[in-house]
Amino acid sequence: MLQRTRLFLVLVSLSLASPAFADGDREPHLPWKLSIDTDPSTYLFGGFSAWVMAKPAETRHLRVGLGGFGLEFPSFLVPHLNRGSDAGWSLEVRAVMGFAGYMFGDRKGFYVGAYSGYLESRHRRDDMPGVADEHNITVLPTAGYQWFPFSAGALRGAYIQPWVGATIWIPVGGSTSLGAHQFKDPYVIPLAALHVGYEF
Repeated sequence: MLQRTRLFLVLVSLSLASPAFADGDREPHLPWKLSIDTDPSTYLFGGFSAWVMAKPAETRHLRVGLGGFGLEFPSFLVPHLNRGSDAGWSLEVRAVMGFAGYMFGDRKGFYVGAYSGYLESRHRRDDMPGVADEHNITVLPTAGYQWFPFSAGALRGAYIQPWVGATIWIPVGGSTSLGAHQFKDPYVIPLAALHVGYEF
C-alpha cells in the first residue's frame, strides 16, 4: 500500500509540473500531436518498450507521455550492478512511468526531461529456485534529440530519438534476498538509448 501511495504521489507531481513547462508557451494555432515509440534494443534482451507521447495543443516546447519497459540485463553487466559481492545472480526490471520534457526547438530537436514512476527489480539465482522482487520508485532525468529525417510523404512523421540519462532507484518495499544470498540493487544506473517512433 505504501509503495502504491508513493507512486501515485510521484505521478501526480509529474502531471502538476507539466503546465509549468508550458507557461508562456501558448501558440493558439498549434494542434495536438500524438506519437508512439519504442526502444528496439529491449527486445534483444527478452524485454519490451512501449510509449505514448503527446505535444499538447497550443504549446511549442512541452512534451508529455506514459509508457513502460522491461528487460533482462546481460549476464556480463549484472556483477557490476550488484553493490554486494555475492555472485550467481540474474537481474530483470519492469517499469511503468510518466514523462515530461522541454523541447528547445520548434516541437522537435534537443530536449531535456524526466521519466518517473514504478520499477520492479526481479532477482534470480542459478543455484536455487524462486525469485526476489524489490519495488522501487524511479526518477530518470534525460537529455536527448528528436530527429525527423523525412520531410514529406508517408514517413514524414517517423522519428529517431537518441537520449542519455541516469535511472535513480528508491526502494519502497519487497526483497532482494534468496535464502542466505542477497543482491544489493544499484542506486543509479547510467543509460543510453535509441527510440524510434511515429508522430501523427
